[in-house]
Amino acid sequence: MPFGNFLGSSNTEPLIGALGETRAHDTRSLLRFDLGTLALTAGQVGKATLKLFALPGLPPFDNPTTSNPVTTQLHRVTEAWNETTVTWETQPAVAGPFTSAVQDGVNRWVSFDVTELVKDWLSDPTTNFGIELLQPDVVSSPSGRPIASLYASSASADTTRRPLLEISAVPEPSTTALLAGSLGLLGCFSRRRPTA
Repeated sequence: MPFGNFLGSSNTEPLIGALGETRAHDTRSLLRFDLGTLALTAGQVGKATLKLFALPGLPPFDNPTTSNPVTTQLHRVTEAWNETTVTWETQPAVAGPFTSAVQDGVNRWVSFDVTELVKDWLSDPTTNFGIELLQPDVVSSPSGRPIASLYASSASADTTRRPLLEISAVPEPSTTALLAGSLGLLGCFSRRRPTA
């Protein structure tokens, strides 16, 4: 945030004082998933989805609704950062936006298609600096208060609501299936060979 880093804070409300609406709107969220333990190649990724759990907003904000939704942009981060020390002044460079998602309620999952991004990271792990989330436009509710998206973080006490990267892999055909298929083709060709 322009005036600090939320990481490790159990109560963020004191950070929102006078001009809280403006300052809190300028919040950026950074996420990174370590894919080094996955035994996957880029070619094996069928689909990758980032899932974030939308929480009710903090005062003085209103929550997104179907009649007043908000859009969250996802940007590719292009340089290294550290979650315990990053601030507004030291935030990493980003490219994009890569994709976006519309949030029209709270206490539900919001999904972003990150298939091509994950494929890029698996092809060249040195480019995996994670992603940045931001809400580019101020949306106001009928009450005049700004509407903001708020997502559960990796520090959420409820572990079932933490950010989730879901990857569907394309299955490789088994060796047995390949062997059976090739033997079947050989049998087909041998039967169709003309006799002398």
